[in-house]
Amino acid sequence: MVSPWDQLPWGRTYGTQYPMWKAYEAGGKVLMLGVDYSSSTYIHLVETIWWNRRLKNDPAEKYIGFNRNKIGAYWDANGKNLRWGKVGLADSRLFSIRSYVDELLRLVQANPQPWK
Repeated sequence: MVSPWDQLPWGRTYGTQYPMWKAYEAGGKVLMLGVDYSSSTYIHLVETIWWNRRLKNDPAEKYIGFNRNKIGAYWDANGKNLRWGKVGLADSRLFSIRSYVDELLRLVQANPQPWK
């Protein structure tokens, strides 16, 4: 995969060797401690996978970023196995990376407009 962040000297980001991809593949989870989705970088994995799929059909496709808070509100309302709780005084969320990425990919592939 390619991403708009592929810059020297770092090389490929969000590709198959990237830690976020490896956590996705391994069935990892995200624990969000006292933060909202504006700080969620896993949305970049969704954006990058979707962009790479579109690039296969049209190499001129532009990268599209999604509104993290809109996506997050959707996930909070519809996320599979999303668990809420407290860690200390922090409101927290725990969820599967694979569920998050796969569900949001289905969402944006069906209609990307509301999520921009």
